[in-house]
Amino acid sequence: MKKLTAILLTVILALAVTVVLSEAASTVYYYVPYLQSNTSGVTYCVVSNLSSETLNTTFTVGANTTGVTTGTANSLSTIAANTTKQMTFYQQSVTFGSTTATIASDVPDANSTSYAGTLTFTATSEFGTTGTKATCLSVVMACFQGTTSPRRNLIGYACKDNGTDGPGGNNNVIGY
Repeated sequence: MKKLTAILLTVILALAVTVVLSEAASTVYYYVPYLQSNTSGVTYCVVSNLSSETLNTTFTVGANTTGVTTGTANSLSTIAANTTKQMTFYQQSVTFGSTTATIASDVPDANSTSYAGTLTFTATSEFGTTGTKATCLSVVMACFQGTTSPRRNLIGYACKDNGTDGPGGNNNVIGY
């Protein structure tokens, strides 16, 4: 019985140490309030991942001119640590790297639907003890809209993360 108790205590201690040494997977959300399916309203976003983590990316339409959305999280390509990629919102699709997601069920008119959505960047694994965690400060984005030269700088989007390095040990919330 003593041997079994010792083994169980060792396993519990090992699990507790594992929990302390790793954190939940990092998640960064960008809320983009104004996108347009009209061909002249194409939006380009440049995303830089300055963290040490590889991130999965999804886009979910949260609002549109009809008031009806599916809430589907559309998977896009990953973004590796310390890399930059361009994202394009054009008519009824979102392209990021080599992946294009069709959002026609949430953007019903290819020429006149205004919509908003959430970009979610989630680490592919739990954060360890070294490196730079993915937060609003290390996954940065700038968006430009239109077909004119130069493009119009898009403002009004916000970032939120699940980190604890914000004010008071809370997550970061940053508006652009």
